[in-house]
Amino acid sequence: MTPLPLQKREEVEPLFNHSIQSLYDQPLAKQLQSYLSIPFSELEPVIPNWRFETHVGPRPETTEFLPFIANDLAAVKINDTEKQPPTASEEAQTISDFTRSGRTGNTESVRNTEPESIQSDVSVSPLIRQLWNSSNGKDIDSTAPLEAFKNSIGRTPHDDPIDIEVVCNDSAMSEESEFVNETYGDRDELPFDVTLHHNISTSEFRDVLMTKSDFLHYIGHIDTDGFQCAGGRLDGADIKRSNIKAFFLNGCQSHTQGLHLIKTGSIGGIVTHGNIVNSGAVEVGNAIAKLLNQGFPLYGALDVAQNETLVGQQYYIVGDGKTTIAQSNLESPNVCSIEKQNGKYLVNMRMYNSIQAEKGSISTPHLGPIDSYYVVPGETGQIPIEEPQLKEFFNQGQFPVIVGGNVYWSDNATISSLW
Repeated sequence: MTPLPLQKREEVEPLFNHSIQSLYDQPLAKQLQSYLSIPFSELEPVIPNWRFETHVGPRPETTEFLPFIANDLAAVKINDTEKQPPTASEEAQTISDFTRSGRTGNTESVRNTEPESIQSDVSVSPLIRQLWNSSNGKDIDSTAPLEAFKNSIGRTPHDDPIDIEVVCNDSAMSEESEFVNETYGDRDELPFDVTLHHNISTSEFRDVLMTKSDFLHYIGHIDTDGFQCAGGRLDGADIKRSNIKAFFLNGCQSHTQGLHLIKTGSIGGIVTHGNIVNSGAVEVGNAIAKLLNQGFPLYGALDVAQNETLVGQQYYIVGDGKTTIAQSNLESPNVCSIEKQNGKYLVNMRMYNSIQAEKGSISTPHLGPIDSYYVVPGETGQIPIEEPQLKEFFNQGQFPVIVGGNVYWSDNATISSLW
């Protein structure tokens, strides 16, 4: 059988004194001896870069994570002290410094009814920290309690429609709710069941959380007392069971409430640590909805969304960042970064693992003359193509395209509009 033209194989094969095919025919002990004969310094440059690290503390209770860490093939780092994500005030200062406006964003409408504060996270033990290297240089950060991984055990794909709950508890934020309500489920090949809730009470919101569904997109105010609802607040600490698989809590200081949902049954979600400006939250919310709808995992959706607006850097993950809510219509979810040089287009595809493209699987970009397969997750590196090939590439499906730091979508992008 002729092996697939795997790009990594082409890089590794010259390092062996014998052909890889001849090694396959040898006993396992002999194969291992041949593999170990290659100096690590020669092999290191071609080792697949998963762009994924797990940081654990040197404590006995973290051993319970080991089966899940091993399954993720994560690079593991032992931390003597646990580093926490930036505090709310640090994030505000970062944005103020970046814009050089001297304004932290609190002069605009924010999704919080209280002054900005640093919440004390819910006591969930043990915890690990997961990091994904992002496309813009800032790590995607996740706080993952053990419950996130245990809650995923036994969950299998189902044939029923994908259940999405959209909760908007502030009429002033209806712009986002209207967009995401139209976005989730706009794919003809996948059945979705989207339910939109407006200004619901604490008891009604509790019922939403206890009803089995695939995803919750919450739009509204969150503070130290919990989710603001009609007639009061619902604290996640008072919820006995969350039957929401994954969630996006698009409100201020939602990190602690997200951890409560993980502790009581959810697997993963996107949250914030500090106050967020409403206009920026709408941009991020719309982007996240579109990306998750296209089969991106939580960490991949947040990676791309951070290119939409600086506010995107105020979002983090709790639980398992690899969680997805839908299948991709491509071999693997991907984002394409394109540069134009000397009349040619340089395309770099960044591929994410997903339901149907798990870590270590392979994918080909179907781009111009390229017939190589690449390991997922990973990047192709810059591939030079001509304009007709780029037009044909855009017609293959719906995927995000980054040009000059801005995010576009292939089904709406034209070459003349991008340059």
